[in-house]
Amino acid sequence: MRATMLTAVLVFLVATCSARTDQRIRSKATVDIRCPKDQLKLFHTDRDTYTVVGCGQSVEYERKCRSAGGYGARKCSWKALGERR
Repeated sequence: MRATMLTAVLVFLVATCSARTDQRIRSKATVDIRCPKDQLKLFHTDRDTYTVVGCGQSVEYERKCRSAGGYGARKCSWKALGERR
């Protein structure tokens, strides 16, 4: 019972974090490539990289993290890599 509950909580947390990340990247890409959110397609390339395609253009984002105090805390943000195509 405990294992099932723990698994359910972990799945929920991962899904919630992933949805927030998608929203952040979509918002950045809307500005960066001047394309409405509903026309963007996101591809999770690897753990720290997303490629966004829309309106005949694409942009790649990479997660950049830095230390944010004690206990292993990190502050992360998504940065566009290179030129927009």
